[in-house]
Amino acid sequence: MTPPEAAGLFDRHHLVVFRFLRRMTGSASVAEDLTQEVFLRIVRGLDDYQERSREASWVFRIARNVLIDRHRAQARAGLVVPLEKAPPCAVPRGRR
Repeated sequence: MTPPEAAGLFDRHHLVVFRFLRRMTGSASVAEDLTQEVFLRIVRGLDDYQERSREASWVFRIARNVLIDRHRAQARAGLVVPLEKAPPCAVPRGRR
């Protein structure tokens, strides 16, 4: 089976991938950068694509891996604060 075309993959999945990454990062600009990285990895990996699972599953596995790579890079750079050391969150009134 031939691999899907990069333009078609982008058209079908870029908005959903962007929304997923925006939700996970909380930042539209970070999500844009990560979405670009996802589709760069997809283009580079098209020759290795195997139709064992759904196309969307493959795309989201790459998106998840890009997100994990970003988190690891931030942890190495000291940008991620462990939960135990994080300042207490503000609790809205009436929710205590």
